[in-house]
Parts: sequence; C-alpha cells; structure tokens
Amino acid sequence: MNTIHLAPGEIDAALRTHRLPGTRFVLEPGIYTTRGGFGFSELDLCMLAPNCEIIGAGAALTKIRLVDPVVTHNNSPTQYVEVLTGGARTKGGSEHLAMSGFTLDLTGTTVPTVGVHLWTSRAVIRDVRVVGVMGSRTHPGSVKEGFGILVNSANTGDFDGGHKVEDCAVHLAPTESENYTTALFVGCPRGSRPLLRSTVLRSVCVAKGGHAAFAANDHTDIIDCQAHGFIRCFFCDTGPIREITLRRMFADDVQWAMDVRVGSPGDERRGIVVEDSTFVFWAPDGQWVQAVLAADEAVPAGTPLDDIEFIRCRFVARDGVRPASKGRTRGQRVGAIAVTDSRWVGPWQSPVVQDGAKAW
Repeated sequence: MNTIHLAPGEIDAALRTHRLPGTRFVLEPGIYTTRGGFGFSELDLCMLAPNCEIIGAGAALTKIRLVDPVVTHNNSPTQYVEVLTGGARTKGGSEHLAMSGFTLDLTGTTVPTVGVHLWTSRAVIRDVRVVGVMGSRTHPGSVKEGFGILVNSANTGDFDGGHKVEDCAVHLAPTESENYTTALFVGCPRGSRPLLRSTVLRSVCVAKGGHAAFAANDHTDIIDCQAHGFIRCFFCDTGPIREITLRRMFADDVQWAMDVRVGSPGDERRGIVVEDSTFVFWAPDGQWVQAVLAADEAVPAGTPLDDIEFIRCRFVARDGVRPASKGRTRGQRVGAIAVTDSRWVGPWQSPVVQDGAKAW
C-alpha cells in the first residue's frame, strides 16, 4: 500500500493529487480542512478511491473541519453536504476502506449533512468522532435527513458486509426541535452477493431530540453501545431489517427503544433480538413514550414483521412521563413481540395491539 503523509491544512488538493486505489493517507496531530465530497463530482463523488485508508493520530489529536462546503453537483444545487466520502458509489467496486483516529467537525453547518459516507464491500471505522451533524424535516431541499456515519455497499463486488465500526462517537448539533438525523447507519441489505455479518462496537451517539441513534439493515450486531437524547434508539424505514442483534445497549432520554414500521413494498423485519439492555424513557411536554412501535400500515399490502424479541432487558420510565404503553403493534402481518426475563419500572400500561396484529 502506498503511504502519503499529509501536514495539517487544507486536505482536498492532496486527496485529489494522490487519489489512487490502495493509498493510505496518514494525518498528524493538528487541524485539517475540507470542503466536502461534492468537490469531487467528476470522481464519483468519492474523495477516497477504492481500497484506501485515512489514518489520523487519534480523535483527540487530529481534527478535520468542514469549511465553505461545496453545495453543487453537475451545476445544480445539492442543498445538503456530504463531507468525507469514499469507495465506489456508481462505478466499479471497492473491496475495503478504512478510517481511524480523527474528529470530523461539522459545527456551523446550516443544511443537512452526511459526515462519513462510504460505498464499499467492507469498511473499518475506528476511533472516529463526528460532531455537529444536522438534519431538518422542514428543509426546502429534497434531502432532509442527516447522518453521522453511513456505510453502504459498493456498486459491484464479490461480497458485502463484514463492516466494523468500533469506538466511534456521533454528536448531533443542538436544534430547537427534532434534529432529523440518524447518527450511525450500517445500511447493507442482503442481495445477490454473499453478505458477511457486520459489527458496531462500543460506540456512542449523543443528541437532544435526535431522530434516531442506530440503524441497520441485515446481519448486524450492535454491542456495548450507548444512545443519549434520541427519539428512537434503533430505527430503520429503508430496506429490509433481518437478523439484527442489540446486546448490552444503554439508552437514556429516549421515547422509543425500537421503531420498526415498514417502509416499502417487499421490505420485511425479522429476527431482531435485544439482549441485556437498558432503556430509560423521557419525553418533553408530556408526550407519550413506548418501548416498541411495530406496524405494517406504511404499504397497502402489508409486509412481514415477526421474530422480535427482548431478553433480560430493563425498561425505565422516568418520573413525570405520561403513562407509557409497553408498545404498539398494528396490522395483520405483524407477529408477536416476545419479552422474556425483563423488568418494567414506572407507570407502564399493557401493550396496544390493533388491526389484527398477534398478541404479545
């Protein structure tokens, strides 16, 4: 692998000059700047070529700051920003990408932002901190949702998955209402290629009224992670969600532990297991809180939603919340929610089961 050492300062020119597959960029302690991925429009919007790495000296030492972001693509306004990008978005393949050891500072951004966005068969992201992410449901552009770290499949490849996101943190920008951002999303549905299991380890998402902390599609383990101040701890409304495990999750100041409403025809939600986790609920202005929301009403024909299980979990409603439903399931294609060896603390009401959903 070819190694390029970059001194602190503007980073985009060096990434462009040395943009070859199989290049490792090594960053020193200090402050770097970027204008974001839309400055690489003619390069598939990928700042890093396939099979590259960008390695800092540590999240506490190396900072990459977004300044004067490019918000046009093909001579049209994007009305949002993608910041650090890499891999193979629409052309060719990327077997792997790696990022580690830096803080990505998006503070001051006024449009929806995607902090790290990778398209690769396998991504390894370690010790990366993303700060100041924002999204807005009322933003006038077509892209409204923000993401802190977003991993997608490469355009082509022999396999998908096997992603590792370890010891990372995403902090959302403070907003007066909901910050419409999903902090950390490993988004790789099972398709025609073999899908390896992905892991998210020891990562923390922090907000005050954030949309969702964690999201995933297929074959992903989320282990020893934390979510603070999100409406949803786990959420996904894009593509299937199958064979997901949340283990030893700690989430506080959340309104839902899990929101798995169905998004599109053909999607399904199956095999979601939550083990040994604690969820502490709070909602502003007397809003309702619920442990689980599962419904199939988003598509007329309904979509399978089954095999969702909570094992040895603890659900705590803080003082002052409205009487809370343990969950709400709705629709004939919604199977039973299983809760075993778990504890409910606070004014929880029985689950609400509607429109033919199976009893808990």
